[in-house]
Amino acid sequence: MIKIDNLAVEYKHFNSRLLALEGVNLEAEKGETCAIIGPSGCGKTTLLFVLAGLTPFQQGNVIINEEPVRAKRKKTALILQDFGLLPWKNVWDNTALGLKIRGSRPDILEKRVRNILQHLELYKFKDYFPGQLSGGMRQRVAIARALTLRPDLLLMDEPFSALDAITREELQSLLLTIWHERPMTIMMVTHSIEEAVYLGQRILIFSPVPGTIVSDIKNPYFGDPRLRERPEFYTLCHKVRTLLEEGKSNGKKRN
Repeated sequence: MIKIDNLAVEYKHFNSRLLALEGVNLEAEKGETCAIIGPSGCGKTTLLFVLAGLTPFQQGNVIINEEPVRAKRKKTALILQDFGLLPWKNVWDNTALGLKIRGSRPDILEKRVRNILQHLELYKFKDYFPGQLSGGMRQRVAIARALTLRPDLLLMDEPFSALDAITREELQSLLLTIWHERPMTIMMVTHSIEEAVYLGQRILIFSPVPGTIVSDIKNPYFGDPRLRERPEFYTLCHKVRTLLEEGKSNGKKRN
């Protein structure tokens, strides 16, 4: 589904330059979930924006489903940390926005939006505006909008970081349920070790800037909705934490 070869991204601002990503190599299969974790500012979000076709890169190749990455790919959906909802549109219109932009037929739009709002228990709030909703409900709307597009690639940038612990775990479980119902490739940036272990079939650990993948951990426990109750969960969290610290130390030596 995803093939990245020797990716490098550099930002230029007036007379200064920042090498955000360097030597990133990655292959992800269809239906695989990858949690991306690393120090702040190490290029994790930059990688998502490259995969979304929104950020240009200076070196390497990026292939999505056997085609070069491009903007406006119809089967790619992006969920941002701040939800990305329009405050002047209600739940229904925010959910339908992507389909409207893509010119979907009214009958298809009506059916998809209604079905996903019912599935995510949002239908009775369809006339509410974002300012009238809790943070968890706003994030559900953002997820609903993405899922109406029926993506095969879902990109998520710290989607639950602004939520309280209980709501965050509820939405993590919801995302896992959605994936079981309709597997899609998910690339999710997170700063939470526990979230990475719960939602990642693979856990990709990034070095400090310029970011590159220093560890790629296979998670044999992925998919268990009760994983948080198992001792293996905490063992794997400890392993990820240790590798993160090693990655930081090695990054400082490299820089």
